[in-house]
Amino acid sequence: MTLKTPVIVLIFIALGAVIGLMGYVLTKKQVKVEAPEVKVSDEIIKIDSSDLSSKASATDDWQIYRSEKGGFELKAPVKWDFYEHISSVTGGVDLFLFFDKEATTTSIDEYDYIQLNIRIKQNKLNLSMEDFYNGKQSTELFRNARGGYNEVIIGGKNAVRFKEKDDIGADVVVIPLQGKFIEIDSANSDIEIFNQILSTFKFID
Repeated sequence: MTLKTPVIVLIFIALGAVIGLMGYVLTKKQVKVEAPEVKVSDEIIKIDSSDLSSKASATDDWQIYRSEKGGFELKAPVKWDFYEHISSVTGGVDLFLFFDKEATTTSIDEYDYIQLNIRIKQNKLNLSMEDFYNGKQSTELFRNARGGYNEVIIGGKNAVRFKEKDDIGADVVVIPLQGKFIEIDSANSDIEIFNQILSTFKFID
């Protein structure tokens, strides 16, 4: 009995040591955390760039109108014709009319005939756009634009677009240049065609 007792005690001590060692190993062992699986869709998300080039592609078969005296060029539908009047009066208005050749009227004075109207107005006093278009020097665009106005870039130049001018409903883009203003009036053209024309407008040297 006295011989077995130390053996039993040793067995218990050994078991205790083994259990303690296992506990120590378990507490020190790094626990691997499984990251949630991220499923990558096989479908490739593509940015539709058709809207970026649609205006340009829509005018591929249009004709180019270039005015050396006006200092600009643009593209317009092939069924349009042009009329250019350069004022010989100091401070006068240079006029560029674009009209539908298929229209029944034969007078350029008929407003329904005109699809686009470009005017170059002299600004001899170097007035700001706000002062020039306040109704005293020229049309009161800021007040008459029923749809408001916003800044745009036309032909690489800063410009202002006035929406739904007067009761006519036409949009007018004004480009301020040194000593003059260029007005591009949508007249009776479809607004989408007008936007396409604006996208092709450029200044020439």
